[in-house]
Amino acid sequence: MKDHLILFDGSRKMHASLPLTAMHEVTVLRGEPKIERVEAQALTDNFAAKYHNRQRNQVDGRAFLQALNETEVMQHYPDAGKIILLDSDLYVGRLNWCFGSMTSTLGGLGYIVLSTNRMKDTIHAKDIIRHELGHMFKAPSQGRRNTKESLGLHCTMSDCVMQQKLDVREAIRYAHQRSRKSSPIFCPDCEKDLRAYVAPR
Repeated sequence: MKDHLILFDGSRKMHASLPLTAMHEVTVLRGEPKIERVEAQALTDNFAAKYHNRQRNQVDGRAFLQALNETEVMQHYPDAGKIILLDSDLYVGRLNWCFGSMTSTLGGLGYIVLSTNRMKDTIHAKDIIRHELGHMFKAPSQGRRNTKESLGLHCTMSDCVMQQKLDVREAIRYAHQRSRKSSPIFCPDCEKDLRAYVAPR
């Protein structure tokens, strides 16, 4: 079965072509994907306001995603990978902030929530989207030697988009380094993981 990914676009800052291009770049490695865009500014605005933490001036990403998951529009696509894009700054759990977060589900490809708030430019933004999509397709996989645990499993291979960068400036620097070198999106091991993944149904 072909992958089905849906961009729930709640951003006013980012042109839709950027996330759609990044989605295609990643999922084409798995065959010809079905990719859709749904206008979602009203939906994301509503839930972002509801789960906005005034003291932090951020949205609680976990509560936001759990509530959004229960909506009829999300339940209508049980197997599709859902990428929710919004402009509000996010935090998840004990993290002070995050670019994005991937949440698995018992069936289907799960959810990615992405914030444009700390994305510097198109190069940086594309790599963040690619990174979270890599997690959606379980790259890197458990049991590999060239990985490390750092807020989830991440790759240690040079110039792989699945490396973890915990500092905004370092993440921007790394994205631009990869771009200057015209590096492949994934190292061979992460690409193999991504191609091999079969989502639960």
